Amino acid sequence: MASFKVIIVGGGLSGSLLANGLMNNDVNFTLYERDPADSKREGYQIRLGDAAMEAFECCLKPDHVASIRTRLGLSTNQSSTAPIVCTSQFKIVLDLSQLPNYSRSAAINRVVLRNLLLDPVETAGHARFGKAFSRYEIICPADGQERVKVHFADGSSDTCDVLVGADGSGSRINKQVGARNIVDLDSHLSFVQKGSLPPSRVRMLPRRLLQGPIIVFSEGCSLFFALYLPPARNGVTENSNELDYDAEEASFYWGLSVPREMYPNHDPDEGGDHLKFCLKAIEHWSPEYHTMLSIGEYDGNSPVMAINTRASRPLPKKWRRNLRSENPDEGHPRVWLMGDAVHAMQPNRGMGGNQALNDCVDLLPQLLQLNEAAKSGKPPSSTDVEQALAGYEPKMLDRAFAWVRKSGGASIPTTSHKPCAKSAARPVEPAIVKHVLAWGPGFFLHGVDPSARGDWRRHGSRAFALGQPSPPSGPQPCPGASSFSSARSPKGMLPLLAVIPNEEKHAAEIHKRLFEGHRTGRLVATQLDCRLVCRAMSTTLYTQRRTKQQSTVINPGCQEKGSVKMDPNPATLARKKQTLTNRCQKGALVPPGRRAELPLPPDFHV
Repeated sequence: MASFKVIIVGGGLSGSLLANGLMNNDVNFTLYERDPADSKREGYQIRLGDAAMEAFECCLKPDHVASIRTRLGLSTNQSSTAPIVCTSQFKIVLDLSQLPNYSRSAAINRVVLRNLLLDPVETAGHARFGKAFSRYEIICPADGQERVKVHFADGSSDTCDVLVGADGSGSRINKQVGARNIVDLDSHLSFVQKGSLPPSRVRMLPRRLLQGPIIVFSEGCSLFFALYLPPARNGVTENSNELDYDAEEASFYWGLSVPREMYPNHDPDEGGDHLKFCLKAIEHWSPEYHTMLSIGEYDGNSPVMAINTRASRPLPKKWRRNLRSENPDEGHPRVWLMGDAVHAMQPNRGMGGNQALNDCVDLLPQLLQLNEAAKSGKPPSSTDVEQALAGYEPKMLDRAFAWVRKSGGASIPTTSHKPCAKSAARPVEPAIVKHVLAWGPGFFLHGVDPSARGDWRRHGSRAFALGQPSPPSGPQPCPGASSFSSARSPKGMLPLLAVIPNEEKHAAEIHKRLFEGHRTGRLVATQLDCRLVCRAMSTTLYTQRRTKQQSTVINPGCQEKGSVKMDPNPATLARKKQTLTNRCQKGALVPPGRRAELPLPPDFHV
């Protein structure tokens, strides 16, 4: 019987989970980890959603999955929660947990999860520590079948049929195989901290954090703050909002990104007091945020750390073929990539780890298929491996890079944070999309400078789920809010959104102008430029039709000013509107049992 062997480089979450899947299916493999076995494992927090749970079910035994579930953090009402979007003055803008289609998640300490996944692999003797990857080469031994020889920094090597690169966003395998799609995001300074969370600290923090994580976008800065409260014996105490949690393992975690141009002379690599810098960056924010960031001020074991943020550019599905046509040494099908080694993404959606774990759902069956074929006595050829790779990589690219885009792409979006000459120099919140005019497959809340005049796709995006509240008067929004990627949405449909500025009393007026006086085509909401928000009673809607982008300033004080007229074929519009209405009535776009009320502007396009 021919042997089939897999080498996994990287003992992080995705590599360790894949190793469990191979081990539970009796596949010969070895996992190589750069860090020594006795090193102190570091990590912050990850929030596990449906994508991660699907991967656990695929790779782990039921009792192993159950042991992970018992370590998930609590909130005041449930383990799975969704973030709360707040203003810099600590006012709630949007509670995403109120949206039925928004994906919930539960917190767990990354170190705890990694130990739960890696320890069984180490116990079974499949893990090798202190093995830093150096390079690989494709060899052709006496049997004529290509294999991969993996070299390590200590001079040792090993040979396999398939090399899986799970070595994170700094992946050397990614570079050697020719993908080279991981980039540093140097437009922002990023800081993180994780610290212990005894009951005394919990009492100091705003109680809103017990409901779920808090997200803030203001003046170009973004903040994420979350608690990890692993359950104790009794979970939530009876007749109380207090949590009975494991204080020994509980922790807080926060991350703050600050535009580098706000502090061009600040170099985090030179050290200094990072906490003092972060507090300075949010000095105009509500005192609650100062308390939250200062909660671990005297936690000497977990200081505020400056980190390098990386993300990935999309890879075309034929990237390997394109590379090999120019350089046969690159793009080899026996070298596979997974997790952050191929689709690193910004943390603002919390999907990087989830998608890395979910790679196992598509990857593991292909390796099992190759292993089964090898039992016939013939090792898999490179053609066989390439066919197996074709069953994994295209699916992974479609799924994971959709989340890369929703997480902001390979650039951090910003709003203008410089006060304009004609307005008061006061903190201004970006506009938040709150009213759904029509349902689509998802949407992006963009931070695009109106003066850039470029395609909004090139500027990155921040994605939010949609709020449900109706305007004070005027047309009613579509009942129910769309999730970011609704599987039941019409193919290629973009949503119609209303952007509501800070002064929400003008919401009804803006709705009225949308329907009565303006032709805005497909609408893609943007975070507002500070100067436009400061301009009284005004907002900006960005439109895109095919490759053309247009912008319309809707000013309730002057109906015609800045309007852009588009006069499509009336017969085509009537047909498309009727099609969409029929879809709604048939339940294709709204939850079952709910009546569709879809007021569409006259120029709606599917």
